[in-house]
Amino acid sequence: MFRPSYILPGVAAVMLLASTAAHAAGYEWKRVDYQYLQSVSEKERGMLRIYKDYEEREPCQNYRELPPEVKYVDCKLYHRVAIPDPPPPPAPPPAPEPPKVVSSYEIFFPLDSTALDLQANAMVDKAAADIALYQPSTVIVAGYTDTSGAADYNDQLSANRAMAVSAALSQRGIPNTAMDLEAHGQNDLKVPTADDVHEPQNRRTVIHFMK
Repeated sequence: MFRPSYILPGVAAVMLLASTAAHAAGYEWKRVDYQYLQSVSEKERGMLRIYKDYEEREPCQNYRELPPEVKYVDCKLYHRVAIPDPPPPPAPPPAPEPPKVVSSYEIFFPLDSTALDLQANAMVDKAAADIALYQPSTVIVAGYTDTSGAADYNDQLSANRAMAVSAALSQRGIPNTAMDLEAHGQNDLKVPTADDVHEPQNRRTVIHFMK
């Protein structure tokens, strides 16, 4: 069998890895192509013709002795390369923590009133001191009523109670911009009752803040 053993001068052969064609355990096989980058002389063209003649005449598996990392499949040359393990998926981001209620304070009112008595003022003092200490991001002041009277009237009364407590906090150094006011009227009763019932525990404003 004719086996050319010379090296063509002036010819640069570049091996290009092409598309994946076959797999072995832990490896993938990639096509190897050859590309001639420089022009060749007449003598070299003759050598190439001789080699091409040989290539067409002999089975492709007999062209040359192959190193273990190279193999032929369907007369195409493939190079074995290691397949790296895929990177692990990124860990999911932690869920944001919900706002935490640090403290709640209840201020109670006389019937049909927004006035703060001594006990109510003492509770406002404590709330203002804790707000100044913890510096919460949100302070909610929510007003409520009992079920006596009309619902529309109670909505406005609960708003007035929230504003009364907000004003008392402002007098103690808590800025209005730090407070969110809510008016719940006769909804969300602390003590469930029927309509038109005077219940002192439901006539209230609640201060609570988040950290």
